[in-house]
Amino acid sequence: MVEKLKSLLGKIIAEKGAVTLFAIMRMDDLTDKWSVIFSAPWVTTESKDADFSYIVTKLNEGLSEEESASIARVGIFAKDHHIPQLFLRYKADQKIVDEKVNGFAVHEAYILASNPE
Repeated sequence: MVEKLKSLLGKIIAEKGAVTLFAIMRMDDLTDKWSVIFSAPWVTTESKDADFSYIVTKLNEGLSEEESASIARVGIFAKDHHIPQLFLRYKADQKIVDEKVNGFAVHEAYILASNPE
């Protein structure tokens, strides 16, 4: 699934532009489901609903039905929101295993894009 999401990331960048953070993680009590965290400079308060729909559509197009069903939640955030800021300290292609991040229990995570600038 990680390789499919990396390919999906390339498509998103080609269509919309730079991505600040793209991460998937199993966290807190949802150890068998993935959470997607996404942030980009083009995500704004005004466009957040449309951006959310765009990302969910891309996930559904790029993943199998079973893989899509393994995603419990999708969070779309502006770059300055505290949640992306927590994960921007990790580098792209980094894997996180059993780590606490600001009180969140991250069981497994893959940072697919991390561009703090």
